[in-house]
Amino acid sequence: MTSAKTQTGTADREIVITRLLDAPRELVFDAFTDPKHIGQWWGPKGFSVTTKKIEIRADGGSWRFVMHGPDGADYDNHIVYEELVRPERLVYHHAATRPDERGLFSTTITLEAQGAKTLLTMRAVFKNKEERDEVIRKHNAIEGGKQTLERLAAYLAAARSVAPFAISRTFNAPRALVWQAWTDPARLKEWWGPKGCTILQCSLDLRPGGMFHYCMKYFENELTWGRFVFREVVPVEKIVWVNSFSDEKGGLARHPMHAAWPLEMLTTLTLTEEAEKTTLKIEWIPISPTDEEAQTFEAGRPSMTQGWTGTLDGLAKYLSQASGTKRSVSMLIEPYLFFGGKCEEALAFYEKAVGARSEMLLRHKDAPQKPPPGVLGPGMDEKVMHSVLRIGETRVMASDGSREAPLDFKGFTLSLSVYSMDEATKYFNALADGGTVKMPLGKTFFSDAFGMLEDRFGVSWIVILQK
Repeated sequence: MTSAKTQTGTADREIVITRLLDAPRELVFDAFTDPKHIGQWWGPKGFSVTTKKIEIRADGGSWRFVMHGPDGADYDNHIVYEELVRPERLVYHHAATRPDERGLFSTTITLEAQGAKTLLTMRAVFKNKEERDEVIRKHNAIEGGKQTLERLAAYLAAARSVAPFAISRTFNAPRALVWQAWTDPARLKEWWGPKGCTILQCSLDLRPGGMFHYCMKYFENELTWGRFVFREVVPVEKIVWVNSFSDEKGGLARHPMHAAWPLEMLTTLTLTEEAEKTTLKIEWIPISPTDEEAQTFEAGRPSMTQGWTGTLDGLAKYLSQASGTKRSVSMLIEPYLFFGGKCEEALAFYEKAVGARSEMLLRHKDAPQKPPPGVLGPGMDEKVMHSVLRIGETRVMASDGSREAPLDFKGFTLSLSVYSMDEATKYFNALADGGTVKMPLGKTFFSDAFGMLEDRFGVSWIVILQK
């Protein structure tokens, strides 16, 4: 990275342009260093590029190309790469294409993460002030640089037209342990993969450019190979990798059962810790998808939610055992509610009323195995086959069942325990909206706030303030 002293010493022969880009720096770095991207946006407005030869690598890689101006003029260019530090910085210089060429310069691109955006700084250093001024005067270089970054921003916006898939989970385990579960191959093998999967073998080389290569068996199906190619590793905090299917030798492969699935997925994992609990966030986005791949990705969101939910359930189970927090009982009772055609409406209500979080939702039409003829009632294809809702620390499962039917939630009550009067009042009133209060929220001999109600779907609730 150019030092402050060097920058000050070259200020009179520099051109510096910055722009905040609405894209993560991994994608910005790819736009500069992937041959299939760079020619699509390079140059000011109205210019196009024909590549003669390209090999983007540090220490001598180069790009020879012709820029075609809007006036029909052609400009030979030769860029030589000096330094590539993913995803932070790249350095290159413009080499002469003719003996009398003037205005050559060296460029340093720095990429600074600002949340999900990237602050790009482009610093071009010329041989002397006179040549810099000449390039500005004759070729309008500053405006040209701004237009080039404007084209880059538009290209990145188009590349990110597919919204990323995201999922998160908070684990009752310290961040160091969660990190170990992701970075120790022996641990990773114990839990990785959707429900029903078994990792038969794996290898892990945790470094930028390294790979996690694994062989997975899903129920009784044939073996499936997958791989992570790591791009960024920040110990205990963040891992970025390109996720794809693979073959036995670690090569790139298409989805074995869906050829239109995106070939590669950029995956970002972040870990944050608070009060000895760790929140994990996963973001998944296709890399340069075709129109068909983008459509397949959008249609596959329910299956992605199901797969990642099963995977994170496996991680939660492993962490519970590894951290010694596994309960002494070997069973867990979880409510399963059937809403007879109103499940999606109920999920939205509980999300608003008590802050419930949807962890997965699978419609009948998206089920991997179709039911026998006559099982589903009319119009049930779009209804919810299975969903998982997390309310506080509890999972509640819900479905529409196979047919529309009158709601009947008799013989049980859901009890919601809270720890402040404000929460008790807030949740009680929200759940009672459109329903029936059976016992107003008030003080009893065992609680300062206790109330009973039946919500608008007929589900019975107790709200109790714990002492």
